[in-house]
Amino acid sequence: MQNKFTMFILKEKENLLTVFVTLFCLLSFSLFPVRDIAQNATAMVTFLFLIPFLYLKFILKKDLGDFGLQIGNWKKGILFSVITLIVFFGIFLWLFYKTKFTDYYFLSDGIRSSFFLFVFYEFFEALFKIFLFEFFFRGFLMLNFTKRLGAWSILLQLVAFVFLLFIFKSLNLQFLLLGFAAFFSGFITYYSRSIWYSFVTTFLFIFLCDAFMIKFIIQ
Repeated sequence: MQNKFTMFILKEKENLLTVFVTLFCLLSFSLFPVRDIAQNATAMVTFLFLIPFLYLKFILKKDLGDFGLQIGNWKKGILFSVITLIVFFGIFLWLFYKTKFTDYYFLSDGIRSSFFLFVFYEFFEALFKIFLFEFFFRGFLMLNFTKRLGAWSILLQLVAFVFLLFIFKSLNLQFLLLGFAAFFSGFITYYSRSIWYSFVTTFLFIFLCDAFMIKFIIQ
């Protein structure tokens, strides 16, 4: 029994270490004292990008292209991105008309009232956050386990993302929509082997949803 356990540890030591690094980053990110935008940005960069990046580069000594930072299969990437964007927006419209989704959809007063602030938010803050989430959940986590778990790695990164939402007590209808986005982003990344297609797709989806809400509800 002990020999089998030892063999399992030796065989899966890389995967176990990756799980440990993942949990460390998620828990540290959730516990990091954040008082302003700068501290939040620092926490996100440190725990969702810098530590995973250094781990892949210097501990595992892997090619970062294997973790989504490459062009990948552009035909599948574009095809699944277009399909996903259509499905995304269909889910959004269903939630919009069939649920109390609008009660939970938050946009700050500045973004709602100023076109300049809206553009700044979408193309700087939102774009920045989306990239970090794509790199951590789809690139670092999912593609690390693709060889071991196959398509099940899509669900793995989704569970990790929902776990983060649970930690931050953000499980509401607006973040449920992001859960759908996380699932389909995993699907795109799995088949294209690149985070860039899911990154662009998620950004376009959030941009369209925010613009839709401002146009038809908030104003």
